[in-house]
Amino acid sequence: MPIPADEPGAANVLHVAGSVIAHSGFPRTIDLLAARGVDVRPIDVSEFLKAEAGVTCKSIVFHLVRGSSPGNRPS
Repeated sequence: MPIPADEPGAANVLHVAGSVIAHSGFPRTIDLLAARGVDVRPIDVSEFLKAEAGVTCKSIVFHLVRGSSPGNRPS
């Protein structure tokens, strides 16, 4: 999906459990995603953007073992 030229950092989003986390400072991109039916969860990461970091820089990837769930670790 093309993003507005004046929001180049808006391409840095994170998909989590059916929702997309995006920087709240990119309202046009958030509106475009929402118009496509995407559940967007805007958060303010403006201080991190100063260091050229986005929402994906603050994420942790978990790999769940089939049949397990968070808090229910296989032995």
